[in-house]
Amino acid sequence: MENDKNIALFIDLDNCNINTMYFDNAIEELKTRGNIVYGKVYGVSDRKHVAIISRANSYGFDTTTPMRVKKRGSKVFDTRIFVDVMDVVYTQNIDAVCVIAAPADMVYLYSKLHRKGISVIALDNADEESREFIDDVIDIGLVDVIKPQRKSAGKNMVGDMILPADKREAETDGSEDSESLLIDEIQQLLDNAVKNN
Repeated sequence: MENDKNIALFIDLDNCNINTMYFDNAIEELKTRGNIVYGKVYGVSDRKHVAIISRANSYGFDTTTPMRVKKRGSKVFDTRIFVDVMDVVYTQNIDAVCVIAAPADMVYLYSKLHRKGISVIALDNADEESREFIDDVIDIGLVDVIKPQRKSAGKNMVGDMILPADKREAETDGSEDSESLLIDEIQQLLDNAVKNN
């Protein structure tokens, strides 16, 4: 993929648990593909996302609060992204659009972008139908944990976890910092799995 594209980035923070590490990884991944000329982060809270708001502001990105129509605790794709993507594509010189969000039906948006000649960049978590229109996938290090399954003895078992490439390398390089980062990451995943169960 060319690395001189003008990229518009849209992050639905409210439904995909992005922390500052994943945010920074997304920026670095996209910089290898071109220039991020527009960015917007959805679902930010002044209390929960101080560091991400600060980073977004440092890049000149827009931020917006969570959708009001969501039910408490629900993980619903922020539909404002659809309108904002098309607005930016029609008013700015954009070659590629990157949407970072939990899996959602993006077929109509992505197919419309393709008809306009815009490349689509996404995470590898897209639904099957949407994948058909994705031109490039970025790995930001986001680890999905398979929901724990019940054993017949009544104990919980955590499913296989897929570690991103940088974490697999960290496992083998033997450095104490890498090991402690990996341990912290695994502990966070286990805590989230227990909380979600």
